[in-house]
Amino acid sequence: MKVTSLTTAQELLAAAGKVLDQPPASASGVWPRAAAYLGRQAFEMLLDELWGQRAPGTERVSLRAQMICLPFYLEDELAGRLAWTWQTLSNACHQHPYELAPTAAELRQWLEVVAELAARIHRAGHRST
Repeated sequence: MKVTSLTTAQELLAAAGKVLDQPPASASGVWPRAAAYLGRQAFEMLLDELWGQRAPGTERVSLRAQMICLPFYLEDELAGRLAWTWQTLSNACHQHPYELAPTAAELRQWLEVVAELAARIHRAGHRST
């Protein structure tokens, strides 16, 4: 898979899905971390968009602080899943000795949560216009 200039969260999510569905031969052994990295980048882009809509300036604080703010702008259940997903994606992006990379099923589950955030932001953007 040739990656060119990916500029939107949806494109990053699509690229992560493609890595999961058809891992490139050149990425043997590292494709789980590549998919996690793409998913986390999409997540962080979506958070910037969320804060731009709901609480401008929040995107400039640390990501941990952004996770703490989420329940004030989203339902507690979704905010909790998002914070957990961000943490697991972040952990999956780094190689830890004696720790297995995430499975494709785990990555799919985490990317679905990111896609849910994308859908929520998209719906909110259409309501405000």
